[in-house]
Amino acid sequence: MPRKKPTLQLGVYGSFDINPEKAVTSYFESKLQTDLIFKKPCWDVPREGLQHEALENERKFIELSTQQEVFQKKAAIQKKINEKKIDDMHDTQLQLRDKFIKVNDFIKECVEKTVRTETQIEKELKQQKMLNEEIKEISSDLNELLTFEEKFKGVIKELQHYENVFNEVIETSGTYESFEDLMSRSDALMLAQVEIAEREQELIKDIELIRQKILKSTFEASQKIIELNTELARIERTYNNAKAEAMKWEITLSRTKDYIADNEKETITLMDSIQHLYQLLAERNDEKVKLKKYDISGQLDYIHEEIEVLEDIIKRAHHKMAKEGMSLLGEGTNRFLNPDKETNLSN
Repeated sequence: MPRKKPTLQLGVYGSFDINPEKAVTSYFESKLQTDLIFKKPCWDVPREGLQHEALENERKFIELSTQQEVFQKKAAIQKKINEKKIDDMHDTQLQLRDKFIKVNDFIKECVEKTVRTETQIEKELKQQKMLNEEIKEISSDLNELLTFEEKFKGVIKELQHYENVFNEVIETSGTYESFEDLMSRSDALMLAQVEIAEREQELIKDIELIRQKILKSTFEASQKIIELNTELARIERTYNNAKAEAMKWEITLSRTKDYIADNEKETITLMDSIQHLYQLLAERNDEKVKLKKYDISGQLDYIHEEIEVLEDIIKRAHHKMAKEGMSLLGEGTNRFLNPDKETNLSN
């Protein structure tokens, strides 16, 4: 019974999804085809060797030589054709170049003309716009003037009786010669009144400014007086503090003077003692007294050096007596008995 759904497996020829029935059919067909293979006889098989290769190479060389000659002839013919084409193309290029230059110049001229025309058109449009605006303004002004004329005519009609009154005044009074004289006098009076009012306002402003300045000066003066009073109080406090400090230092100075006066005698005595000791040590060392009385520091340095020398001598004497088994006290009692020994010891 044939299968409806074939299995997925690798077929005989390496393809997929082959039915088993087809695979069997292919197998038997290939088995029958093995009997139909045609085998060539030995004499029909091409020989192998150097002669065969030489003949084959010669045949190929002849074919290639003939092909080369044909190609060379074709190349020469094609060369002439190409040279002619190149010359034609060169001429065409020159012609096209000339035409391109002419066309380019023409395009540039067209562009320049276009730019000029556009600028001219813009100028004309702007001028047209300005003229239209001026026309509108003039027409509006004209309408305003017409309306003003109508209103002015009405005003003239309303003020006609005033003109009659002015004429009567001029005729009756001998002061005014004409209507213009009357109007000029009235205008002058009105201007004088306006100037008087302006002057009055200026004077009022000046008075107000002066009043403000006086108030400001008064306020500043009061502030300055307050500051000066404050500064005076501070200075008085400083003066009192300085006075108290001066009294304190004066008392301290008087005490110091008393202390110096009390200790001056002791100081003089001490200075005399130092000088006397210095002189004794200098005479002992057979030296001249070089330092003055008030050179206390130098004298003390000299005395200190001599004391160090004496201490060194005493230490050496102790050391020597300790070696000899003697005491420095016994030696001290007998130093007047043996002055030569004392001299050697000091040396």
